Amino acid sequence: MRSSEIKVTYLLSGTFSRTKALELGEQDSGETWSAAPGQTPVIDGSDKADAAISINSDHISIQGLFVSHFLDFGFRIKNSTDIRLENNSISDIRCSGWNQGGIAMFQNISHVVIRNNTIQDVDYAGIFYGNTSGDKLSDLRIEFNTLNRTCISIQDCGAIHADDRSHSASQIVIANNTIGDHGPESNGTRGIYIDDELSNAVVKNNLIFGTGTYAYQIHGGDHNVFEGNIADITQTQALGLYLRIGDTQQDFGMKGNTFHCNVIYSSGSAPEHLWVLMPSKTDDTLAIHDNIYWTSNGGFSPLLTGDANPHFLDPQFLNPGGKDFRLRVGIRLPPCETIGIH
Repeated sequence: MRSSEIKVTYLLSGTFSRTKALELGEQDSGETWSAAPGQTPVIDGSDKADAAISINSDHISIQGLFVSHFLDFGFRIKNSTDIRLENNSISDIRCSGWNQGGIAMFQNISHVVIRNNTIQDVDYAGIFYGNTSGDKLSDLRIEFNTLNRTCISIQDCGAIHADDRSHSASQIVIANNTIGDHGPESNGTRGIYIDDELSNAVVKNNLIFGTGTYAYQIHGGDHNVFEGNIADITQTQALGLYLRIGDTQQDFGMKGNTFHCNVIYSSGSAPEHLWVLMPSKTDDTLAIHDNIYWTSNGGFSPLLTGDANPHFLDPQFLNPGGKDFRLRVGIRLPPCETIGIH
């Protein structure tokens, strides 16, 4: 398509075996790669190729592909703007270390939408963004994705995991994602991991359940907002880790981080503690208020939650044992207006 005015490629059903990544560079700007209507194209790496598609370009759209059995990445995106990955299925990504995953983005990233993808059986992150000092991140939307069995074997991982060592991020939205089984409880795994100074993120209306160490972590960073999320912590050590930045990085403080109008649920007993709180300074504490707490045996207490205004209410999910955390018709959980996937 590089020498043609045609910029859309439709893939038919079949298995496309790859020994190396399809590289989309500057000459591919404006291209769309999509499953043809009613077709199921499978891109298979046979655990030999490092990635299915590598993007270092602008104005690229990839839709409806089935990607499996790659060594490090499903999709790798670097120094790109106006990228859309929608309705893809990614599985069996055999990562060898950090900074890899089903969808991984690096360096200068802007105007990127990661929407309605299914990602499962990934040894490291399901969706990852990482940068180094000087890189810029803006207008990233990660929404309506389903992630299962991520962070399988590598420690210090998040199913959705983003960092920003430049401390320059803006317009980051992580919303309406469903995350199940985000790694072994003992491996330091998180459902949503706001890492290394990522700031100005809105994390809302996500659902997290299954195994893992924490549902959430904020590691450095400021003015991050968590609201309207549901976390089933039956199989996790605790709800969250709130951690100051390490001595090897510049500490910008952790002011303005808030956690409110979320539902914390357990089908068993409440854990010994909900939060591990280790802020940088005394005035950088996480503002926790107006969240909803429920266990099957009423085990939460105001002292345990650390919440300035906790609400102990049964959310009356349709079938939490079957991982159906939808609210019953007509159920409202004041003071919160929207809870869970919307």
